[in-house]
Amino acid sequence: MNKVKQIPDFKDPYSTVETNEYNDYLDKVTVKYGARDELNRQVSANGTEGIWTAYKDRSHYYVVYWKLAKYEGSKVKIDIEKDFIKSLKQREECIRKAKETNKSGKEKIDYYKGLMNEWKSIKHFHISLEDQLWKSFQNTIQSFYDQLHEENKLGTQKKQELIEKAHSFLNSDNYDADTKKVLSLQKQWKELGYTGKDDYNLYQKFKKECDEFFALKKEYFKKNIEPLWNEAKAKKEKLIEEAVEACNLEDLQEAQNILRRLMALWKEAGYAGRDDQKLWQQFNTHQNVFYHKKQAFYQEKHKDWDNNYKAKKELIEEADRINKDASYDHDYNHDRTERMKEIMNQFKEIGVCGRERDNQLWTSLRKSMDQYFDELRKYASFRYLK
Repeated sequence: MNKVKQIPDFKDPYSTVETNEYNDYLDKVTVKYGARDELNRQVSANGTEGIWTAYKDRSHYYVVYWKLAKYEGSKVKIDIEKDFIKSLKQREECIRKAKETNKSGKEKIDYYKGLMNEWKSIKHFHISLEDQLWKSFQNTIQSFYDQLHEENKLGTQKKQELIEKAHSFLNSDNYDADTKKVLSLQKQWKELGYTGKDDYNLYQKFKKECDEFFALKKEYFKKNIEPLWNEAKAKKEKLIEEAVEACNLEDLQEAQNILRRLMALWKEAGYAGRDDQKLWQQFNTHQNVFYHKKQAFYQEKHKDWDNNYKAKKELIEEADRINKDASYDHDYNHDRTERMKEIMNQFKEIGVCGRERDNQLWTSLRKSMDQYFDELRKYASFRYLK
């Protein structure tokens, strides 16, 4: 870019200079010169003649546009203002993106690398403002990298501590509790994220300790725990067979007692490993079959009870009517008496309808019967006296 230390006078006393602030660093300067009247005498510039435009920093003018005056040929010698302004805006946009991004970690590193490539692709005009913009851009990125370096340093230290903790579990005497702790270490490792160039090597060390722990756990379980699981499995398979037999019994009460005993034994049998849930589903399925069978039985039984209740209720109502009619007529004749006896016999022949309802109905019937036969005895005594 063409730069000068002062504005040319163009040997024109009538030239005009207009200065406007572009930003905090640059002023835009426009010179109009070279106007002539019809006699070719110099006059005040009207903007249709020579135009010279530059951007001024503290010490130089950077020429971005120069159109020669008419007497010079009216040729445009320099025309780079649009490209110049575009490059400044692009650099300012890169700075804005660098400052305002909410990305973090490795994602932010990749983002800054992309911005750096974008910066390098911007056209360069070799002005001091570009150096200032570069410094602002560089400081923003460097601030992140300085902070990242400290975070990575701290993260690396924490990961080394996690490796040591993972190693301490290789002599475990409680694999159930320590498995939860190792899984917690793995979660903490993941939360730390990327911690710099040594991250891969650190992870390989950490992974080795974790893998060795789980290998030792597997060996321990195979030697000490799986035999117990297999023993529990055999017990539960036997209990399932007994449950099947119990479900086929006709005596529901006996079947229920057996299933309750089997459930107690099931709880005592212990954990059967990976097959435990499947075995429980089988055992519980047979329990459910029995209870559905029991439910269906009692539903049918209650249906019979309801029919018995209705029949007994009707007999009581009939006995009450006979009692009422005999009392009204003062006539306790043979037919009525025989019918009352038949009602009592029919009532006894009808099946049960539940203890509580049976007691209530029997009380009602006895009341009606006692009243009738008490009156019958009185009536017979009265007739005898006559």
